[in-house]
Amino acid sequence: VLSFGVAGAPPGFLPRKAAPQGRALVKGSVLDVVLTGADRDVDDAEDGDTKKNKSKASKASKPRETLSALSTTADRRRVASAVTHESDTVSVSTLLPGMLVNARIKAVLADGVSANFMTYFVATVDSFHVGDAVVDRRNESDRVDGPAIDLAKTHRVGERCRARVLFVDHETKRVGLSLRPHLVNYGAPRTHETSGVDDASHRAPDAASIVLGPDVGLPPLGFVCETAVVRRVDKDVGVLLEVESSVDSHGSHGTVKKSSKTLGYCHISDASDAHVENLTKLFKPNARVRCRVVGRRA
Repeated sequence: VLSFGVAGAPPGFLPRKAAPQGRALVKGSVLDVVLTGADRDVDDAEDGDTKKNKSKASKASKPRETLSALSTTADRRRVASAVTHESDTVSVSTLLPGMLVNARIKAVLADGVSANFMTYFVATVDSFHVGDAVVDRRNESDRVDGPAIDLAKTHRVGERCRARVLFVDHETKRVGLSLRPHLVNYGAPRTHETSGVDDASHRAPDAASIVLGPDVGLPPLGFVCETAVVRRVDKDVGVLLEVESSVDSHGSHGTVKKSSKTLGYCHISDASDAHVENLTKLFKPNARVRCRVVGRRA
């Protein structure tokens, strides 16, 4: 039996078969669920053992009003794909990071996009959380894993899309959204597999491999790219690079080397051993530079 923490709200009932896999249910713990059905009687929702234990006590107790319970499920895929719609009770204080919402692009900015959702709210999507670039299937080799560089070609004003709430600042009433496919479509976590081919495969999985799965398509930590391409220069922030690498793809036919292009970002503090105030003096778009992967984020 669940409590939603809302005064006057009926309790919820989570069937044993709908409980999350691999997690023990402890009284008082917080659990993400989705409502699946109409109200049902609490007595009907309880299992047989609970009914037997309460049968004698119920006979001696005074008659009480019948309570109703809301049927729920904690299936990870259903929880992740549940869209939050607008209602009279929705406000900034009720928005939570991780909510999936329907959004509409309001404006395309130089460093991201602005979007409306739930009619009342306006949010921003920074350049690291916009959607993937549109690539012609005939030129699949040109595909780059990462957010689009030319936002005007990827997003247009009035476009409808699904977005995931990234953060909510209640004081400034600012909301951030993400359009990254692996966050919007995030379902059950994938298991991390090790192939045992080399030392790198025995490393503990990082956040990227846990969220995206073992075949993340990202170069490993410590990988050195001799010919990374400069795609964008933010003069006082950092440099956006296109990194090409060969990654191990695990399939039914064994481990296969596959070439992959990924976008990486070099912060100004890591751009040079010396102090740099203006990166445009050191880096130019389409120039090729040497870089090393020092971190990965999902």
